[in-house]
Amino acid sequence: MRGVWERAASEDPYFAVLSDPDKRGGGWDPEAFFRSGAQEVATVLAYVEGLGVPILHDSAALDFGCGLGRLTVPLARRFSRAVGVDVSTSMVARATELHGPSARVEFRQNVREDLRIFEDGEFGFVYSNIVLQHLPPRLARRYVEEFVRVTRTGGMVVFQLPDSYREGVAARLRTMLRVRTRLRSLLGRPARTSSDHVEWEMHGTPEPEVRQWLAGVNVSVRDVTLTNATDPAFNGELRYLANPPFQGWVSKQYCIVVD
Repeated sequence: MRGVWERAASEDPYFAVLSDPDKRGGGWDPEAFFRSGAQEVATVLAYVEGLGVPILHDSAALDFGCGLGRLTVPLARRFSRAVGVDVSTSMVARATELHGPSARVEFRQNVREDLRIFEDGEFGFVYSNIVLQHLPPRLARRYVEEFVRVTRTGGMVVFQLPDSYREGVAARLRTMLRVRTRLRSLLGRPARTSSDHVEWEMHGTPEPEVRQWLAGVNVSVRDVTLTNATDPAFNGELRYLANPPFQGWVSKQYCIVVD
């Protein structure tokens, strides 16, 4: 998976983060791309504030799966500083180049299955959206546990995961094929035969299972809600939903407070 992300980041980093088919091949306007990040951070923080949960603005924030820093920089404006972490060397290098040196923004690479590069309780806010969904549940669970470890008491972790898939098997296979073909087009490779494996993966974890993960760590689940993060037309425009989509992946956002 690291290799796939690295190649995608090298070829078309904006599209690798927000995969709008109409913006493949350098079609993203950087200003619009980063503006979507500022809007997403404003949206999620307003939602959390609406829950009546205190936000520790005087602490540091962690952006897990930061890519080009689309969310990291807006988080730095709302917290004392923000650290973006990503598995891709190219993403971290490009993010650092784009945003320059700053006392309030830092980008770091992490290729481990944990977050030992950070200390216990180093952050007051951890955010991850459209990232864990590409990891096998075993890894997603491990990182969620690490989110809790690196968050101070009273701090908040907000993360997104697909819950389930609302289509038949045939439709699901068609969707997976479209995603695979889109990625291979981005990487400049010919389409593979049906005997080859799918490189770009989506993984869903039902809410009861995620709650079991959280029962094993010292947190309080303050809210679970539906979002549009798995909508193919997401493009960073985060919205909260009253009902799940009729078809496709059902996305949920989890808000937890470290006890």
